[in-house]
Amino acid sequence: FAGTHLHISVAHRKLTKQEATSLSWHLHDQLPLFIATGANSPIWDKRVTAKASNRFLRGNAIYFTPTKRGYLTSVDTREMVYSKGRKTKPPTLEIRVFDSNIPEFVVANLCLVKAVCLRWLRGERAANRMSHADYLLARTEAATKGMRAMLPWKREWISAPEYLDRFLWEHREEIDAMDIPEDIYEVLRLFKRKYNGARLIHDAV
Repeated sequence: FAGTHLHISVAHRKLTKQEATSLSWHLHDQLPLFIATGANSPIWDKRVTAKASNRFLRGNAIYFTPTKRGYLTSVDTREMVYSKGRKTKPPTLEIRVFDSNIPEFVVANLCLVKAVCLRWLRGERAANRMSHADYLLARTEAATKGMRAMLPWKREWISAPEYLDRFLWEHREEIDAMDIPEDIYEVLRLFKRKYNGARLIHDAV
């Protein structure tokens, strides 16, 4: 159930719990999108299923339980965790909702997360806000259907590709600031065509 964990820190200083909590406000309501783009476990117990992320759906209650926006702890069974660090590792904000994936897909998701972080560093407001009830529904929707899911942008439920379009537009300055290679842009284009790692594996099988 480990999947891919992304650890976020800041350059030249230690990430404090207060900073991590502030950043988590920006990341929290984007997690359903990250679940959809990061889904890669349609196979479970040697059987092909119709679910995009069996790992998330089956392990959520134990390994990455949901959090309320702005509520951040160091309990390592949450979907976002503040890791205090140790001698060989700086303090980080850790995101645990991604499945293990094709390397290019991991990097594409890393770019989406980094865009949110850069927006936070610029002092801008979070791009999206949703109710906690919608958030919980969106998590399950994203894990079940992947990029074929419907997700809430503010109060409007839209397709995951349309959500991604709005996300990229809101974070266009941050995306432009990153030197994203063409093969990663190709992954973003696959997302827009409702493909993620889960659908590629499912169709291949």
